[in-house]
Amino acid sequence: MRRAWLMLALSGLVYAATLVWAAAALPPGEIPVHFGADGRADRLGSRGELLGVFGGVGALVLALFGGTLAAGAHGRTEWLNIPHKDYWSAPENRARLRRLLAGDIAVLGGATMLLLTALVVITVRAIGTQPARLPPALWVVLGVYLALVVGATLLGRRRYRPPPQR
Repeated sequence: MRRAWLMLALSGLVYAATLVWAAAALPPGEIPVHFGADGRADRLGSRGELLGVFGGVGALVLALFGGTLAAGAHGRTEWLNIPHKDYWSAPENRARLRRLLAGDIAVLGGATMLLLTALVVITVRAIGTQPARLPPALWVVLGVYLALVVGATLLGRRRYRPPPQR
């Protein structure tokens, strides 16, 4: 369980450090704060606005995964939507279930924070180009993240299978 909290905290610290870097790297004055589907900047705003949005989204994601981690550690297992619920809800299996959940939540939460970190870096770099435009690397980063989520979901189907009966 401690590893899960550590992974989430470390990814949050990396994100916070990236926001500090972004605050120093962004130019003063009006900057692009929104990009359209074609990758082109389509709205201007302030550096504070952009950093506020990034900071708020990061805090919300950390709170969401931190709350989920706490609920998985201390919440009622009857409320969980998990495969083989009868097996995992048995008192003798709950500790292992909580460890599995903590690991999965930490991996997904850490990956989500790293995705947000990459989005901050990509956005700051895009703002520095003329004209401001998001690079194709954005789609690569999103694709890797989605592949990780799909892979973790598929792996979860096997991870939560009860051991074979003897």
